Amino acid sequence: MEKSSFFNSVSHDRTYKAEDWAEYFASFIGNGVFPVPSTGLQVVANDGMKLNVKTGKAWINGYFYFNTGDLSVELDTADGQLNRIDRVVVRWDLTNRVMSVKVKSS
Repeated sequence: MEKSSFFNSVSHDRTYKAEDWAEYFASFIGNGVFPVPSTGLQVVANDGMKLNVKTGKAWINGYFYFNTGDLSVELDTADGQLNRIDRVVVRWDLTNRVMSVKVKSS
């Protein structure tokens, strides 16, 4: 199937969805954190079981995420006996139409 876009609408014959734009952007912007500044979305330890996620931008599957200021993230208390690795990620949620920083505990 051939597909082309984006053209001006004449009598409302052209409508585009967010998915159309995401597909377009995903064709030349890969998934990940923007490298400028080098501290973009950097995760930094804070007091106790808290982390700070620095300001920064990311793309996932053509969708844009922008954290405009330091974001405080709290970790759950770990088991006293078992080792654990937590990951801080930007999660893309198409159902709820949102991207946000989340902690994934193992």
